[in-house]
Parts: sequence; C-alpha cells; structure tokens
Amino acid sequence: MVWQGAEAVVSIISGDNQRQLVKKYRFPKTYRLEELDKKLTKQRTVNEARSLFRAWQRGIPCPVPLLVVPECGLLVMSCIQ
Repeated sequence: MVWQGAEAVVSIISGDNQRQLVKKYRFPKTYRLEELDKKLTKQRTVNEARSLFRAWQRGIPCPVPLLVVPECGLLVMSCIQ
C-alpha cells in the first residue's frame, strides 16, 4: 500500500520476521530553494520522530520511530493496527 500527500509518501514495508513497518519519505519540493527545502525536511523529520517517541514513552499508542535519516527525510517506524 502507498499513500502520497503534499509532504510525503507513506508505504508499508516488511521488516525482520515479516513484521510490518511504515516508511515515510519526505520528497524534495522543487518549488523551494534547495537549501531551504533541505533544512525544513531535516527539521520536520527530526521533530516528528521526537514527538512520536515522547508520546510512546508516555504510554500513548503510536508508531515507534525505528530509523531516522533526517538528511534525506526518511522515517521508518512500527506499524500499529
């Protein structure tokens, strides 16, 4: 399955032990200056991962960030049903 919004492409991938994971990729925005786009992508990816992790620590059911690559806007997290 794949979903695409204005900010990112989200897909379901198989991890180890056939565990389902969610991959979110923030694609480059060609209408922005490249330097600004990279900065915003990095900040938003880090902030989203941090928020999800803090929510998970407080017992809120949410995806847990497993891999974060802010420079390219990649976030891989657990899949909740």
